[in-house]
Amino acid sequence: MAEQNADLSDAHANLRQLVRRAGRVSSVQLPIGFVKGGSGEPALAKLLGGGQSGEVRLKLFLTYVMRATKAPHTTRPLHAGEVARTLALPDPATKGVRRVQAAMRWLKSERFLAEIKDGDGRRQIQVLNPMAPATGNPPPWPGRGDGNRYLTLPIEFWTNAWICVMSGRELALYLILKELTGGREDRRWTDAERKDLYGLSGSTWSRAAIELSEHGLVSVDQALVGDDYAVTRRRNVYRVNETVMKTFEPHQAPRPGGRAYKKLRTAR
Repeated sequence: MAEQNADLSDAHANLRQLVRRAGRVSSVQLPIGFVKGGSGEPALAKLLGGGQSGEVRLKLFLTYVMRATKAPHTTRPLHAGEVARTLALPDPATKGVRRVQAAMRWLKSERFLAEIKDGDGRRQIQVLNPMAPATGNPPPWPGRGDGNRYLTLPIEFWTNAWICVMSGRELALYLILKELTGGREDRRWTDAERKDLYGLSGSTWSRAAIELSEHGLVSVDQALVGDDYAVTRRRNVYRVNETVMKTFEPHQAPRPGGRAYKKLRTAR
């Protein structure tokens, strides 16, 4: 029997309702340390590990971050079936539910999320700080007042249903390039040493860059760039086209090379 696909229009409506209930209007802030590690594996790369399982974990975690807007960063649990439909997972009633349940177990066991009770004894999900040391009780997700540097993920990632069509690796590289460019729609390049800070393999990076380019979310060009040792090399140079995510739904987004896309870039 063929898998039954979730209805994308229903997913889109569910996503907009989730955002309205959360009261979000512009973006979700993610600490730089979530994307780029120091001595250990970044939380983003750890989430992504495991193919399709990593994709569901990453999208589910970011959705809980979006919903848990204030300290101590708690929100009501989402039903697995609700998540499967909202993410437009294939066969949402059976396989989709199992994938979400497996993702939730992993997020709890790896100290990304915790289930707690509020003052009235109701179940709540608390978003934890996965950048904290793996000893003792994990602290909640860091708020903006904690002195950390942040990158932003546009709220249109949810309201325009990009979350339903972006692969896990594509989403991860989008966040990485947001950090690399400092949140500006600007051009930046990276070398092997800096890439290691993000924890993505070379093949994952390359495939994700192609997907982002096909969606019009990132422009990839080549340029001769000098490094710290005055050696000039030809490198890939990236520009994040955040306007595309903020303005268009995936099926409407101007594709690179087309007239609408060129007009969009010229207007900036």
